[in-house]
Parts: sequence; structure tokens; C-alpha cells
Amino acid sequence: MPTLRCSSPTHAPDFEHGLVGGDYRARSLTFDRGDLLLLYTDRVTEARDAANRFYPLAQRLATLPHGEPDALLDQLLVDVRAYVGTGLTDDAALLAVRRER
Repeated sequence: MPTLRCSSPTHAPDFEHGLVGGDYRARSLTFDRGDLLLLYTDRVTEARDAANRFYPLAQRLATLPHGEPDALLDQLLVDVRAYVGTGLTDDAALLAVRRER
């Protein structure tokens, strides 16, 4: 599920995914200066801890400092690996983009 973090949280869109079956709809959203778009594969959200619980991305992301996109990705990967404890068992992809202008 892509996450859009807006510089002004009052206009953050409800951006739900629907990539499994069904129809796909194109939607527009405002991507203002300072906004951050985080895209990730299901291996991030399907990472499990020792009690077999899924990684709670939205909750964990809210606790991480949000500086530069590359620093956020580094922190997020460290957090996912720590949550899992034994390392990821499959590949995971993350992409963070911040609008500068």
C-alpha cells in the first residue's frame, strides 16, 4: 500500500491500494513541495516477528524521524529487520520520493 505523507497533514489523501484483482482506477492527488511518497512491496508489510505478527508499517513509520528519503529508508529497513529478528526471508523493495520544487 503506497503511503503519501504530506507536509500539511490536513490535506493528506485517503490513498488505499487495490492491486489484487478487480478494476483499477486512476486517481489524482496533490503532491506538494515537501510531500513524501513511500512505495513498498508486500514483503515489508508481510514481515513477521517471532510471534508470527505482521510488521505494522503505519504504526512504526509514525515513530521514525522523517528527514531525507534515503535516511528514512535506512531507518525503516533497520526497524523491519529488528522487528523480524532473524532478517528478511524474501526480497523487499522500498522507494521514497520527496517533492523538492
